[in-house]
Amino acid sequence: MNDPDRPTCSSHPSAPAADGGPQRRTGKVSRRAFLERSASSGGAVVITPAVLAVCSGEDGTEEITGGDDYAPGSADLQVEIAPEIDGILYPEEYVGPRARELEPFGDGTTDFTILSQTDPELDLETNYYSTLVEEKTGVKATYVTVPAGEDGKTKVNAIVASGELPHALMVGQDIFNPSEISIYGQQGLFIPLDKLIDENAPHILDMFDSFPDMRQQYTAPDGKLYAVPSMNDCYHCKSANVRTWINQDWLKGIGASAPESLEDYAAVMDEFRAYTGKPDGSVMTTTDADTMLQLFQFFLGSFLEVPDLWMRRAGSTLEWHHPDPAFREGIIWIQEQFAAGNFDPGIFSNTAEQYQKLGDGVDGPRFGVGYGYSTYQFSSIADYTDPDSAALIMTPLAPMAGPGGVRTAQWDHFSYGYLNYVITPECPDPVQLIRWADYQEE
Repeated sequence: MNDPDRPTCSSHPSAPAADGGPQRRTGKVSRRAFLERSASSGGAVVITPAVLAVCSGEDGTEEITGGDDYAPGSADLQVEIAPEIDGILYPEEYVGPRARELEPFGDGTTDFTILSQTDPELDLETNYYSTLVEEKTGVKATYVTVPAGEDGKTKVNAIVASGELPHALMVGQDIFNPSEISIYGQQGLFIPLDKLIDENAPHILDMFDSFPDMRQQYTAPDGKLYAVPSMNDCYHCKSANVRTWINQDWLKGIGASAPESLEDYAAVMDEFRAYTGKPDGSVMTTTDADTMLQLFQFFLGSFLEVPDLWMRRAGSTLEWHHPDPAFREGIIWIQEQFAAGNFDPGIFSNTAEQYQKLGDGVDGPRFGVGYGYSTYQFSSIADYTDPDSAALIMTPLAPMAGPGGVRTAQWDHFSYGYLNYVITPECPDPVQLIRWADYQEE
């Protein structure tokens, strides 16, 4: 739904400069002012507390964002949720998005610039999904692309520092973390989205209704939501933090099945050590230094429940669980595995690349058990069409029973996805862009 009387974004006439004199504002953050303040956040680039660029005059920001006093959830929804498509079967007690038939709402004349991470082989201008979204929404998007990883983050920081901001950014999992998004939002780099969502995003609101803790979880400390979360309520996401894998080729070679207990594990390691079919230079159980705690947490789950942050809830309080005798028992067991040769000392020094080289050995993975959130952790060339690929040779290892019969796996109850989509003050029509995001949450 488009409102022809709704103001569009322009810039605030002025804001204080770094030297105390007037600094002209054109809806951009000056490169000099930006860089002079970038050191203040300890590595994150932070802009000056400048006045947020507004939409068609002094009162435009209040119209679009509701201002500082806006209470999330207080505005009336102005867009109806789309009707469900008939004939689609959902599991019993299903909670989540449903297939809906949406009508185009974009005016087709505004060319929005959207920053996104992408792979070298993917052209977002011609990609099937990109063209489908444009067809279904009527919103025309031109993509500014950056590579994934640190290279992408460096490029985004350079774009931001230049003052030439795109209209929106899909910041993914590794461009901005939640703290940076909060800081940048408070500094005016991203606009608050609460009122925009409450009035124009029925599918995002439906997502928040389905997962009641989600909105608060991603709200910044100042009470505002500066980014739309990318929703992914998947089994993999909630269970993979301690996922550990076992070499099926080696198991077949010794004629054994996956261990069900730590006692079985020790016996399998002895058999693996004696197995002559393994590649030269193989180790028993390993990972890289950055993920060794996740591997340890997997095995500690055989002694007690081990949350990701090493804390647990006891009634209404949180407690550090290291004093628990079961935790001490588990740590002693881990030390014993190093002494027995079951745990590779390389765990303390392997880089991610060194770990992947072990997984990508010419003769197959050079380890019997290894940690991996996914196969990419231990293989840079995972190929699910190749039966000799580490992606198929290594299979997930179920939690094992400890000496006291404890058998637990870490589960992230609050893993809904990640903050992904922000809108900048440069945007000529935030309503269209929030609805564009809302379509993709449907």
